[in-house]
Amino acid sequence: MKLGGRLTGHFLARVALLLTALGAVFLVWILIASYLTVQANSTGAGVGSAQIVREAASETTVGPDGALVLSPKLIADAARAGIWVQVLDENGDEVTQTGRPANIPTHYTPGKLVLYRQQPGSDGLDQRSISSWAATIGGHDLTFVAGLPGSAPSGPSIMLNSRVNSPEPPTFWTLLAGLLIAGAVVTIGVAWLFGRSLARPLVHMMDWLSGLARGEYAEPVDKRNRPVSRTEDGTMLRRPYATYREVFGSLDTLTAELRSTAEERARIEAARDEWLASVSHDLRTPLTSVKGYAEMLASTYDFDAEEVRRQAGVIATQAGHMDALLDDMNLSFRLRSDALVLDKQRIDLVELVREAAVDLANDPRAADRTVAFDEPAGVGAVNVSADAKLLRRALANLLVNAAVHNPAGTTVRASVTHEGPWAIVRVTDDGVGMDEATRARLFDRYFRGTASSSSAEGTGLGMAITREIAIAHGGTIEVASTRGAGTTVQIALPAS
Repeated sequence: MKLGGRLTGHFLARVALLLTALGAVFLVWILIASYLTVQANSTGAGVGSAQIVREAASETTVGPDGALVLSPKLIADAARAGIWVQVLDENGDEVTQTGRPANIPTHYTPGKLVLYRQQPGSDGLDQRSISSWAATIGGHDLTFVAGLPGSAPSGPSIMLNSRVNSPEPPTFWTLLAGLLIAGAVVTIGVAWLFGRSLARPLVHMMDWLSGLARGEYAEPVDKRNRPVSRTEDGTMLRRPYATYREVFGSLDTLTAELRSTAEERARIEAARDEWLASVSHDLRTPLTSVKGYAEMLASTYDFDAEEVRRQAGVIATQAGHMDALLDDMNLSFRLRSDALVLDKQRIDLVELVREAAVDLANDPRAADRTVAFDEPAGVGAVNVSADAKLLRRALANLLVNAAVHNPAGTTVRASVTHEGPWAIVRVTDDGVGMDEATRARLFDRYFRGTASSSSAEGTGLGMAITREIAIAHGGTIEVASTRGAGTTVQIALPAS
C-alpha cells in the first residue's frame, strides 16, 4: 500500500475509533440511566400512577358478597409509592379506594376525568399526575383512577417503557452532563492520540533533517542511544513510524549518501593537504640546487665551456628529478583519492611480466645483475582485467627496486602463476634482504631503504604507488624478506 493509502486508512481508523468510543460512552450512559430508573422503581420512589392503575385493573377482584376487593399487594405498592387509587362504576361514582386525599372528588364526569388527566393540578387537586384505565370485572364496566400528589414535573424525562417512570429531573440533568463530559473527554482523547500518532514521526523526521543540515549524518537516538523509530533489534519501524516507511527509507539512503560524501570529501582534502605539503617539502632540495647553479651561471665569473656544461647538466638532472617527483606525487594523489579512472582491458599477464623483465635486462641500472623470467609451464595465457599502463608501472617499480637495492651479481627473477581465482606475480631476488623494521615500512610514502648499492635517487613513492595500483585493481601486495637471504614481493590480482 502506498503512503497516501496508508494515511487515509490511518485517518479512517481513528474516525472509527472515535465513533466506537462515543457509542460505548452512550451505551454506558443508557445502562446507568436504566439502573437508576430501576432502582427508583424498585424502592417505590419512581413508580408512577400509570403503572399503579394498570396493576389495579389487573389485580382487583370481586368478593363473595359481590363487593370489589383491592389486592393487598396493590395497596402496599401504592402506599410505598405515595399513590392513591379509586375504582369508579359505570356512572362515575367511587366504588372503592385506597389512600385517596380528601380534596379528590368521588364522582367524575367523562369530561372532568379527561381534564384531570391532562391537567392534574386543575381545580385545586394539586396532583403531579393522574392516570386512568378501563376494565370489565365481574360483569361491571369499571374505571380505575390513580394519582400522585405533588406539583406537576418540569424538565425532561427518560421513557424506558410505558410501565416505568423516569428518574427525577435533577438526576436526568446530572446524567446528561455526565454524557456530555464523557463524550468531550473521549473526543479530545482520540484527537490527541490521532495527532500524536501523526505528529511524532513528522517531528522526528524534521529533527533528522535538521541534524543532516548540521552535518550529523545519523538518525536521532533516544536516551538508550537507539534510533527512536526502530524496534529493540533495530530491524523494523515502530508504530506509527511504519506509516511513513517510504520516507524513512529515503532518509536512510540520503543519510548514507551524505555520510559517504562527507567521508570522501574529508579523505580527498587530507590527501590534497598531504600532497601540497609533500610538494613544498620535496621540491625544496632540487629547487635549491637549481637556483644555486643558475645564480653561479648568472654571475660575472667567466666560466669555461666545460664548467658551463657540467653545471647545466646538474640543473637538467635536478629538473628531471622534480618532473619525476611531480608525476609520482600526482599519480599517488589520484590513486589515493580514487580520482583516477582505470582504463581496464583484458590483458595477458604472462606477456606483460615478460616485457617488464626484458626492459629491466636492458636497463643500465641492472648492469652486473642477472634478470630471469620463469615461463609458467602448461598454463598458457593468464588473463586479468587491468590498466596495462599502470600495471606495467607497478611491475617496473618492483623489478628496478630489486636491482638497484642489491649488489652486483644478484639474480632478479619474475614469475606468473594462476592459483584459484587469483593471478599471482612474484618478483624474487637473492640479494641482501631486509630487516623487519625496513620490511614493515616498505610501502610507506617517501621511505627509502638503506640497503642500496646505487647512488641513484628515487622519489620515495615507487613502492607506495605500486601498492596503490594493486589495491585499485582489487588485488593485494605482500612482501617476505630475510636479512641476507633475499626478498620476495607478491602481487595477487583477480583473474579473468
